[in-house]
Amino acid sequence: ALDAYEEALELRKRVGDPRGLAQTLQAMGDAYGVLGDVPKSAEYYETALPLLRRGGDRRQLALLLNSLADIRNRQQQPSNALALYRESLDILQSLGDKQNESRALQGMARAHRDMGNLAEARESIVPALSRLESVRAGVVSQGMRAAYLASQQDAYSLSMDIDMRVGDPGAALEASE
Repeated sequence: ALDAYEEALELRKRVGDPRGLAQTLQAMGDAYGVLGDVPKSAEYYETALPLLRRGGDRRQLALLLNSLADIRNRQQQPSNALALYRESLDILQSLGDKQNESRALQGMARAHRDMGNLAEARESIVPALSRLESVRAGVVSQGMRAAYLASQQDAYSLSMDIDMRVGDPGAALEASE
């Protein structure tokens, strides 16, 4: 996949397609992140960031900020991650993208938790779960709602972890249901 992205990157540069270039750079950052090469992932995201800030798609910018924030969290830079998550969340809220708002709030909860700020972590995870429930409620099919819920288990696990760290096993039990 990375070879194909390299070819696409060269093509995007040649034709002068900044939006496509940013998309390809972001995809390469995603691929390196999956491979565990965090510094390389960050490098591609950081290269894409100014291209999107100069007039790219706002949703794509928000998703890139979120991905870069995830990398900063993995690099034990939660303060930097929080700033990126907040910027991403602001954009996503203006777009009404509840699913990705939840993702940004979950990232903020993780960063706060990792910094030992459990009250702030709780303040982020509660609205994250609320947004997930809002999205789930809009799914018509019961089977699809169940599948959606299953796909969001990381959010509920994070909530339980925060609840247990805060010393509220009752809330953790409720989140597990």
